[in-house]
Amino acid sequence: MNQIIVNKFLANFLLPLTFILIPLQGAQARWFEIPSPEQAIEQFGHASECSGLDAHSINVFVWNIYKEQKPDFYSEFGRLSQGKDLLLLQEGYQTPDFLNLVNANSDYFFTMATSFIYSKKNIATGVVTASPVQPLKSQYLASPGKEIVGGTPKAVLLTYFTFKNSHETLLVANIHALNSVTSKTFAKHIDQVANVLKNHSGPAIFAGDFNTWSKKKLGYLQSKMQKIKMQSVSFSNGDERMKTFGHALDWIYTRCFSQHFTHVESQSKGSDHKALNAKLALDMQRCR
Repeated sequence: MNQIIVNKFLANFLLPLTFILIPLQGAQARWFEIPSPEQAIEQFGHASECSGLDAHSINVFVWNIYKEQKPDFYSEFGRLSQGKDLLLLQEGYQTPDFLNLVNANSDYFFTMATSFIYSKKNIATGVVTASPVQPLKSQYLASPGKEIVGGTPKAVLLTYFTFKNSHETLLVANIHALNSVTSKTFAKHIDQVANVLKNHSGPAIFAGDFNTWSKKKLGYLQSKMQKIKMQSVSFSNGDERMKTFGHALDWIYTRCFSQHFTHVESQSKGSDHKALNAKLALDMQRCR
């Protein structure tokens, strides 16, 4: 279908339809629960590295795991995540299989920020950050808006890490951005995290599924990141990330880092998204 026709279809039919669904959100809310801020963060596993991340080499792995629904997910996760220093996962799904996954990766400390809980199954979904290093602290940000379709919020997980060879503190922001929302609401979600990143004077990584499926949303993200001096990671094997309407959804932004290796797992079938890899090194010259 021609891209112009697709855009007109979205603007003239799908988006107006979502506003018709808004009055139904009260009824739909019965199918999910929103945790309190005190209950939103859960931690699993054990840290195997006590001295902090290696500032000279940080292997970052970013993947929307599609609630672990693909049959190849578990075998691929074990292979693709091996040797990584930071795992940033979106659409984590806290089933018994998820806990088995945590136990199978006994060298990692997992932190999960819950977006919402499926009421009938009592299963939480959200974003997950894992590392051999236990974070200094973790914080949860509930999205400033909710999905038009379904009425659910999204979560951002902020984790702070030490380095074993630097006095700097690393801020890692893991996002699964709002999807079925207006560009204005999307901008508020990005601003929410950008304000935290702006006020953090040290190195930072901001990554995940940004749901930048429109030119306007992608343009806002890029403009905002430029203003707060966050640089987009480019990928060596071409732009093989998952796209919607021709726009990539998954991104890695960094501050105070140089990139030494990047790769998209384009052959992966473990999710509807393709995992992203980036090997980074702390470079304080890039902070100035």
